Amino acid sequence: MKRILGHILSSINTIAGLTIREALRKRIIFIILLISSFFLLMNFFCESVTMQANGEEIKDSAIGPIFIFIIVTVWSLVISALVTSSLLADEFENKTYTMILSKPIFRLSYLGGKFLGVFTLIVLNAVIILSAYSLISVMRSGTVDSGLWLAASSMLLSYVLLISLVLLFTILINRTAAVLLSFALVLLTSIVNYPIYESAFEKVIDTNSSKKLVLEIIYWVMPQFGTSLYHSLSKVAKSFSQVHYLGLYSYAQISVWILLVWVLLYFSFRRRELE
Repeated sequence: MKRILGHILSSINTIAGLTIREALRKRIIFIILLISSFFLLMNFFCESVTMQANGEEIKDSAIGPIFIFIIVTVWSLVISALVTSSLLADEFENKTYTMILSKPIFRLSYLGGKFLGVFTLIVLNAVIILSAYSLISVMRSGTVDSGLWLAASSMLLSYVLLISLVLLFTILINRTAAVLLSFALVLLTSIVNYPIYESAFEKVIDTNSSKKLVLEIIYWVMPQFGTSLYHSLSKVAKSFSQVHYLGLYSYAQISVWILLVWVLLYFSFRRRELE
């Protein structure tokens, strides 16, 4: 049992390392680093502003933690969708995955290695950006916004599901559909959150109407990327904290979706291999 487990972990780590090296050859990774560096330099050179916090005046950069959180989130979504679909589709088109699977490697180990490689890139990208911003904050104001780190960490489960879905869509359809469907899913679930939570929408949509019922069904069934996003954002923007009170539930719902997607991945990959 230990030998089998060790073989699985070794296979996943090896494939993950190969995935990271292949991903670093993609231009999108360097574009992300360049744009992120540009915003961080802007954050360093722009004038500081004075804010009130707990009755004390604190100097901070005009580019605040909310903006940095959005940068990290957007780049994580881009890496999850574009890099995952591109890497997997390239191996399918070139049939290079058959060389790997010809060895004594479990099929889920191959997919797990691909997932781990992309997920590692997301974590590294977030850590680099957040560390640079925290260093700049310490130099400017002598403080570090721990809420920003907590907000970024609470989004990790959503990226796990998103990468898994992109793997599934790429296997079942193609890379273009995988990217479009993944972004559409994130956008749709984010939009659906507003009629569910925001009281202002009660004037537009009757709470007893069939439209409201349909939106609620969509909300409870689809992966709750939107709720997870707004709940994480509440760590750096307190105005969201009293709105998205089901944030913790969204993590449980997303966990169930991850399990379902990986079951589908197993059978879909087997069918793809037989074709």
